[in-house]
Amino acid sequence: KALKDFNKALELQPSDLNTLEERAEIFCVTGNLNKSINDLTLLINKKHNLSNSYRQRGDARGQIFDYDGAIKDFLKSIEFNPKNTDAYNNLAWLQATCLDERYRDGYKSVYNAKKANKLLPNNPPSLDTLAAAYAETGDFKSSIKLLQKAINLVNENFKEYLKPLKERLTSYKQNKPWRE
Repeated sequence: KALKDFNKALELQPSDLNTLEERAEIFCVTGNLNKSINDLTLLINKKHNLSNSYRQRGDARGQIFDYDGAIKDFLKSIEFNPKNTDAYNNLAWLQATCLDERYRDGYKSVYNAKKANKLLPNNPPSLDTLAAAYAETGDFKSSIKLLQKAINLVNENFKEYLKPLKERLTSYKQNKPWRE
């Protein structure tokens, strides 16, 4: 229903970039990744909320296995806003957990995950990413410690996050990095 409303709103006011941004998010959440990428590319071309638009497009590109594009977009997002925690975090996650080993780089992942954690300390998703980064470097002791801290910090806002955290903790206790 929301998508229908956003489409109608854009029909009535095609220059409303905030509505276009919201529609891109709906497309992404509903799995219409190419449509999301198209909307985000329009936003980037119109220079709208560049850091967030690049970060969102990076997320979508990663989901369609365009890892080169995702990495470039995350780096552009950081270039426009060096305090974009999500861009650092999502870049680090890709670098730590990518199914395609050509894109994994544990040391770069640790660097970017530390940036995210410095900007937003004690955040379970950021701690999770740093744990994945350490696992990629083979430092499972640090991974386990960080993931246990993340699990202890889980509150109502992150309740659905608890099961995946515990799954990754099991993997790290078996000295296996996470792949996604």
